[in-house]
Amino acid sequence: MVPAAGVGTAGVSMTRQLSPNAGYGGWTDLGGAITDYPAASLDPSGALVTMTVTRRVRGDG
Repeated sequence: MVPAAGVGTAGVSMTRQLSPNAGYGGWTDLGGAITDYPAASLDPSGALVTMTVTRRVRGDG
């Protein structure tokens, strides 16, 4: 996983590809903090799904 510039440094962030063979949109900070066991897999539609153990950071909704 690559950290996103301008997004939280220890939390979970995401971006989406705009269309096949196209660029990606902006990064969205999902909150939390990765504490252990990051993993990734493809779902049946071919989308990348990531999982990790996280902890809530005080102030996260």
